[in-house]
Amino acid sequence: MYIFWTILGVIFLYLDLMKKNTIKLSLAMTFLFCAIIAYKFPQNYIMQALSFPFFGILSSVLIKTILS
Repeated sequence: MYIFWTILGVIFLYLDLMKKNTIKLSLAMTFLFCAIIAYKFPQNYIMQALSFPFFGILSSVLIKTILS
């Protein structure tokens, strides 16, 4: 499952490089953080599902504070 999260993270990083957008960068960071969680806990799908909104909010707050 971590390969799925990693592929989505790389796709959104690529899209962010094409046209700068904080939402795409935030999603890329979220997918890559979820890939780490999925790699560490491969059979715990609940943790993966709960980590997505948590890291989504965390990464969007971090990106907005760093870039503003």
